Amino acid sequence: MAHSEAVAAVAKELAEEIRKEMAENGRSSRRPRYLVHLMLFIIPERNRKYIIGDLEEEYSTTYKRFPRLWYWGQVIALLANYWWAALRRLAGLDAIRKVIRK
Repeated sequence: MAHSEAVAAVAKELAEEIRKEMAENGRSSRRPRYLVHLMLFIIPERNRKYIIGDLEEEYSTTYKRFPRLWYWGQVIALLANYWWAALRRLAGLDAIRKVIRK
């Protein structure tokens, strides 16, 4: 399955889960969906469903004074972590660190 097809499948599944939640709770979900789509492209497929699912669960079950701001902060921190790891791999910093530690 191509990356874009996998992303579309996960996005469709998440949209269905959000619709179910809205039907069950009788309230509208106000999570920033574009952030979910951004995470679908950045987070590796093996971790994607778990990480996004955990964020969604935390967002919907835990009371926060500013839930959208909290969600933004979590996504930015998460993406920064993945981008930093990718940058280290590209720059060869991981390989250099492993050689130094030996």
